[in-house]
Amino acid sequence: MFDKDQKDAERFYISWLLRELNIKDEDVTDSDPPDFIVKYEGRKIGLEVVGCHSLEIESNGKLSRAKTDAYLHDLYKEYERDMKARGDLPCVISVSFDESIYHIRNLKKIRNEIIDEINSYRAYLKGGEWKDCKYVRSVDERKFSDDYTEVQRWETFWAVPAKPENIMKCIEKKEKKLPQYYKSTKDENIDEFWLVINFVYDLASDISNVVVPNIQTGFERVYLVKYGDITRVK
Repeated sequence: MFDKDQKDAERFYISWLLRELNIKDEDVTDSDPPDFIVKYEGRKIGLEVVGCHSLEIESNGKLSRAKTDAYLHDLYKEYERDMKARGDLPCVISVSFDESIYHIRNLKKIRNEIIDEINSYRAYLKGGEWKDCKYVRSVDERKFSDDYTEVQRWETFWAVPAKPENIMKCIEKKEKKLPQYYKSTKDENIDEFWLVINFVYDLASDISNVVVPNIQTGFERVYLVKYGDITRVK
């Protein structure tokens, strides 16, 4: 049995593609595997969704943008609770981090250093001495109301073209499972299988105008999706 929350997330990832192809909600059925069975132009399509996480691919799983983001989220929410406990003046603090933060394998070791950098930056904004920061790129502090305090992430990055080799890794990962998909859906009379590679959590990757040469895959179509950006590479 599939997880409903995960299915809802996967539907969100592919929602722009479904709209682009004029596929209505009633023509999409949750499945596992593949992730969805779709009726399209008189055919039945097995639709599989896979996330592309470039940093994890390129580091052989040693680094993870998603895990780093989750850790930083917990850290600045902890910072927010500490502010409220100390009775700091209400304000909204936006913090952005240098890209180097994603190359730290054990973030717990630099936790105090990150907090010190946020504090130093805030002190500088109030007229204090400037101190170089290794991980914190910027801090913005503004009053929103007399009773509202929040510490939030301010994401900054330079977009770079998605790498064909990372896309091929995602295709190869699912290619191995295609025989299983055909076997598990033999009674569904599926005509063909499509693969959708989701870049929603790979923010720095630009999927527009990406060309992946010489794709050899049993998937009839391969799409790259990132919110409203859609690129068909096969």
